[in-house]
Amino acid sequence: MNVEFIAPFERAWQRMVRMLFRPFRLKTWLTVGFGAWLSGAGGCGSSFSYRGWSPPSRGGGEGIQGVGRWLEAHLWLVLAVVVPVVVVVLVIAVVWLWLRARGWFLFLDNVAQGRGAIAAPWQRNGGLANSAFLWYLGFGLVTLVAMSLLVLPFALATAYSEGGAPPIGLLLAIVPMAVLIAVVAGCVNLYFFNFVIPIMYREHLRAVPAWGRFLHLLGSNLGSFILYALVSIAVAVGFGLSVLFVGLLTCCIAFIPLLIPFVGTVLLLPAWVTWRAFSLEFIRQFGPDYDLFAPLDVASA
Repeated sequence: MNVEFIAPFERAWQRMVRMLFRPFRLKTWLTVGFGAWLSGAGGCGSSFSYRGWSPPSRGGGEGIQGVGRWLEAHLWLVLAVVVPVVVVVLVIAVVWLWLRARGWFLFLDNVAQGRGAIAAPWQRNGGLANSAFLWYLGFGLVTLVAMSLLVLPFALATAYSEGGAPPIGLLLAIVPMAVLIAVVAGCVNLYFFNFVIPIMYREHLRAVPAWGRFLHLLGSNLGSFILYALVSIAVAVGFGLSVLFVGLLTCCIAFIPLLIPFVGTVLLLPAWVTWRAFSLEFIRQFGPDYDLFAPLDVASA
């Protein structure tokens, strides 16, 4: 079948315009914006800095080994401080992920139905959100364990190597595997939010059966979904550069409201609604079984 990208995007844009601007209602923006914010749209990604690495001096290596000896000598003290903090952080993270799962279906429902609502979709999709939460939590744990199995041996080998120098051979072996895990996890993450959750929503399926439905569709249209992933990366990069350009053009003043939780999501709501609608318009091409849209129909506007 002929799978398109431009036409679905145009329909998604038209749906966004009708939903948010015809007519413009502040209440709708705030309601839909809440779902978008809770779902994670507009969240600030983590950043990192890299200063380069050079082989440490002998003193640096002795410093690393000295820290290791101190930790061994005060292990129980470290555990008494670290373990409670880690437990609290994990509990907060799990609760927040549970709320995010509610947001996934709340935002999806608002876009699919072309409305702004909170109470009804929150209650109606609670079971689906719980299933998505449990699946995503398990997926996150598996990814974390896989990465840890790569990083920990390298960290230990570095800490106990002479001079504290990282073993280059081990690093060269780990990097390709880490990149592979990251790519696979990124694709799973993309397909889960863009297609599996909509299938769950439409068919009232739990996460695992919905994945089964999607994998069958993926196997029959692998090239189209790979291209979708590449287009998603290109759009994300382009959108990020556009926001960066506007921020720099305003001497970084535009960054201030965008960094405020919820406010930044509401200001960029047309982008988030368009992107959510685009994924629904894209999967809609594969037949009526994947059509999530309610009576709202752009063609009849």
